[in-house]
Amino acid sequence: MCRLATAAVDTNQITQADQYFKRIVDLIKTQQKEHILDPLVSFWAVVLADEYMSNTKPENQETCLKRACYLKDLIYGNTHKECIECMNKLADCYIDNGKVDKAIRILTLIQTVTDKKYGKNPDALSQTLDRLAIRCRKEHKYEQAKQLELGAMKAINKNSSLYLHLSRPAFYCFAGINAFAQKKDTEGYEFFRKTIEECSKIETKKKRDMACQYLGALDQFILTDIFEDNCASTAEKEIRLLLAVYKALHREPKNSNGADGMLVNVLQVQHKNHELIQLLKDNLKDPHLTSDEKAGMYGLIATTQTSHYMRHIDIDEANKSFSLSFNFETNKKGRHATAVLLWWATALVEHGYVRSGLEKLNMVYKQSRVLPANQRGTLLSDVLQEIAILKKNSGHEQEAQILFQESAKEYQAQKKAKTELWPDLYGRNEKQG
Repeated sequence: MCRLATAAVDTNQITQADQYFKRIVDLIKTQQKEHILDPLVSFWAVVLADEYMSNTKPENQETCLKRACYLKDLIYGNTHKECIECMNKLADCYIDNGKVDKAIRILTLIQTVTDKKYGKNPDALSQTLDRLAIRCRKEHKYEQAKQLELGAMKAINKNSSLYLHLSRPAFYCFAGINAFAQKKDTEGYEFFRKTIEECSKIETKKKRDMACQYLGALDQFILTDIFEDNCASTAEKEIRLLLAVYKALHREPKNSNGADGMLVNVLQVQHKNHELIQLLKDNLKDPHLTSDEKAGMYGLIATTQTSHYMRHIDIDEANKSFSLSFNFETNKKGRHATAVLLWWATALVEHGYVRSGLEKLNMVYKQSRVLPANQRGTLLSDVLQEIAILKKNSGHEQEAQILFQESAKEYQAQKKAKTELWPDLYGRNEKQG
């Protein structure tokens, strides 16, 4: 009967296999009751269970996994790893089919039997549900992600350690981000309201810092919204609310765990240059910034001020920003300081200040030549290319060609050496990729 049932499952004749399945189950139960279970019956029942598990045809998979779980429970018992593995697959199937409530019941049962065998772990179920919610969010299964995360929060409320209770702000925050990705703004704002409410319940700084650790896992979804799903406006909303959550936990503007940097990214992607400049200027008021951090911010302000997306370009203001960026560099002849000079020079040239730009380009050329090859990236190649363009535009074609060749040779040498091709002013690496 097992062989006949296995053949039927293999050919997707599940109704026919069920006729044998019922008789096989009855036989196993009868033999178990009489304590005379034939080893061959057990063997072939497991073979049939494995065949059920291997059937991945969408319309049959759920039924087949239920049959496999039933057989493995009969043969091995529900605490055996074979049975647990089968039940986990059934839970995954339920999630894929949108039957999250059934999946949670299966996962709860798995945790119950696991606790009996290995000892109680109060955090395991909520952590499992959270992990599955994250997986669903990555797969854009937003509704399943929401239900799993709500299930995780229920599990926390029912029976979890104090440590995991500190993850509640992150769990609500995840649900809010998930709602925004579905364009359910009202629901998203409600989850963020609950997030802030949970933050207010955490009393000590140590506990608030622990709660922040959970929030760090949310960055991946926001970055996906920015760069992969082309949902920068949604990501901006998420980041601003995430910043509010960090502020509620730290109760001070500092310590945004990188969310400020993501806001800079999302404003850049949307070409919201005026907002970006204001954000950077506000961030520069932080007294804890290092000199190099200030240099980086002023450099970004300067390049934004000279961006093609700016309606009005004030080159004098940009010059001040470039000057501040360079002056704050701790190593004036280092890689980043040389890049600042390069960006400054190209901005000057582009806006008609060729002589001043050429002076800066000569400084870049001198500094990039003496930088170690494994540090200079495309700096030397880029400055040679820029000077070559100026030579060509001024009628010095022969000199220009020599410089173009030197630039290409330097670029290929850097590429061959597998150094970081930065700043790649002309996007050659991107074009070749």
